[in-house]
Amino acid sequence: MSLLTVATSLALGGTAVSAGSQIAQGNSQANVMEANAKVAEQQAAAEQESAKQETLKLSRQSRQTIGTQAAMYGASGIDISSGSPLDVMARTAANYESDIQTVGYAGDTRAAADQYQADIYRYGAKAQRLGGYLGAGATLLNGVGKSLLMSKYPSQWSL
Repeated sequence: MSLLTVATSLALGGTAVSAGSQIAQGNSQANVMEANAKVAEQQAAAEQESAKQETLKLSRQSRQTIGTQAAMYGASGIDISSGSPLDVMARTAANYESDIQTVGYAGDTRAAADQYQADIYRYGAKAQRLGGYLGAGATLLNGVGKSLLMSKYPSQWSL
């Protein structure tokens, strides 16, 4: 076996190892991005749950506050079925409802942003995987081309 044959074989072996390494690296990076996507989705679910709990809390507070107002007016002998007392209780209810809507909207917005981030991670994972395979293909083509040149034009290579 000539020195050129050994060198060509070693070059092809190195090319194969390098190509395999590129595939492994692309898959590894893709796995990290997929894990990040799962974390972002869990964060989105947590944001929605947190907003739901906050809106339930505000709803309870609203009922309690309006009940307290009604009890105070009633204890004072004030008719709460019309006039200023009714307006105050209606305004209280409207303010709480506005707060409930704001908290819900903010929670939905944060959850949507987290879900969007998860989608970006998933897209990136696909790109990393594809990049690993394309890089491996390019490495293989380059290595095989050089090996063919080495065997066809041995005088051009100093061993």
